[in-house]
Amino acid sequence: MSGTSEEMQHISEELLERYSLLQLTEDQLEPVEKHLLVCELCQKQLTQVDNYVAAMKIAARDLPLPAAHRRPLQWALSLSGGALLATLLVFAFLGRPVSTLQSEVTLTATRGAVPGAMTQVPAHTFLLVKADVTDEIAGPLALELVNEQGSTVWHGTAVAQQGNITARVSQRLEGGLYWFRVYEGHELLREYGLRVK
Repeated sequence: MSGTSEEMQHISEELLERYSLLQLTEDQLEPVEKHLLVCELCQKQLTQVDNYVAAMKIAARDLPLPAAHRRPLQWALSLSGGALLATLLVFAFLGRPVSTLQSEVTLTATRGAVPGAMTQVPAHTFLLVKADVTDEIAGPLALELVNEQGSTVWHGTAVAQQGNITARVSQRLEGGLYWFRVYEGHELLREYGLRVK
């Protein structure tokens, strides 16, 4: 803004931008505000500048920061978090054997037998269990696999054919002692010991 009071000088666009961005000193601010009170043209230009500045601020918010302006640990934390997650997933899947093998086991009655005399099978495999029930039984039999704490870990049914039963245990077993029980109704017919290693 320059000139005499007789001539009306308008505020430059640069000065209006600095005013809109609150970058004027006290000495520059007073004459600009006095002029804006009386000049409609400068008021309209200021409105346009304010709209432009607001649009630029909104657009700048949505831009990603250049790498130099990012926090230094931001990428490192993301990278280390991803590496930790990948490591945990690898250990979760590789830490346990993932065998799809099936072990066939023929059981013999072991009531009162010592654990060392029990039939042994590998851990983490599916079992195909064959057992001799010797008695002629007409109906279906209830089957139960119990761990050494007495908790049932699997149950199923089978029909005796020529004094034998066959059952597929569809759950992989952890190492330990198990008891394979055969029931007719609620009566326990046979119990077989099984050591899983």
